[in-house]
Amino acid sequence: MNEEASETLDKTIIYINSDDVNLFDANTFTFSVDLLEPIRDVVYIKIMKSEIIVNPTSTINGNTITDTDPIFVTLNNYKRISTVISGNNTKFFDQININLSEKFPSMVLPNTFIAFKNESSSSYNSGDPNLFILNPMESNLKKLNFALYDKNNVIVNKNDIKRFNTALCVYHTRRKISRT
Repeated sequence: MNEEASETLDKTIIYINSDDVNLFDANTFTFSVDLLEPIRDVVYIKIMKSEIIVNPTSTINGNTITDTDPIFVTLNNYKRISTVISGNNTKFFDQININLSEKFPSMVLPNTFIAFKNESSSSYNSGDPNLFILNPMESNLKKLNFALYDKNNVIVNKNDIKRFNTALCVYHTRRKISRT
């Protein structure tokens, strides 16, 4: 973190394991997390880790998993990644690629659960592509809403992914501006 930012920002690390959340719907990977206490005056959110644990020989939403299939992650209404799916522009907060060839250079092992992840550090750099700038800042962050989508922009069936984990670094101003 640069000197000026370290004097004005605090960091809060939030770790979420989908085994410990309440799903909106028992059949889909959509859920929310109520924060223990609100975080005021949030200016940046950085993905430190997003991870899915999946059986690579199974299917996601009825489609066979193929090398480099993406899983897209939405978080609240924050949009950091733009892509085109079936001719439509759409935006997500994060993307995890299922890179089978990296884990299994010759053959995918059946009945094995493997983690596929996207990782970065918690260090601050305004040019970091894993850093989302909130403009305007979020005055009172109380809840995080997540959904996982497949390569066809369909919410992932809960039974198709064993677990989703994420670690977020939330940067917020040291001197609180809002009091809502």
